[in-house]
Amino acid sequence: MQIRNITRMLAEIPAGAVEAAGRLLAGSRRIYVLGLRSNYAPAFYFTYVLKTFLPEVILLEDRMGMLIDELGGIGPRDTLIALSADPYAIEAVKAVDYVVDQGASVIAMTDHALSPIATRAAHVFLVPNESASFYHSMVPKLVLLESLVCYLVARGGQAAVDRVKAEFDRREGFGIYWQDKSRGS
Repeated sequence: MQIRNITRMLAEIPAGAVEAAGRLLAGSRRIYVLGLRSNYAPAFYFTYVLKTFLPEVILLEDRMGMLIDELGGIGPRDTLIALSADPYAIEAVKAVDYVVDQGASVIAMTDHALSPIATRAAHVFLVPNESASFYHSMVPKLVLLESLVCYLVARGGQAAVDRVKAEFDRREGFGIYWQDKSRGS
């Protein structure tokens, strides 16, 4: 089922659409990422990876009902990537409407062209989410998000690679990764 979801998504989403969304992200002052409820995991992962080479990435979490506060600085040079599928989280719908009203752009990753997060989005990606469990599959969304990461790294060139290396050096210097001392490394 996961292979079918990914194959279908790759067949239906043209590479040019991913590139166009990537250009929008690359030109943004700040990138806001919103995935509530089950969509939180891919939103978190995308933010985590982007932050290794793009400093102005903000994960919106809506902790303690603070979503409107987290969106306080959004404006015309910013982009929101919103992930949601039926049943759509009301806060995601409200956030998309709010950021569009503020002049920011929206990239929607959703399940249907009539999704309430798609209607005002600059770029809409319809992502299959069939699953054998009770919950939607997040695998295709992760594939699409990783495609955007690859585009942004490639566009960023050596400067992006240098920022990733510096970030991993910083993490290693802080001692956050386990090292097997018995191997001499």
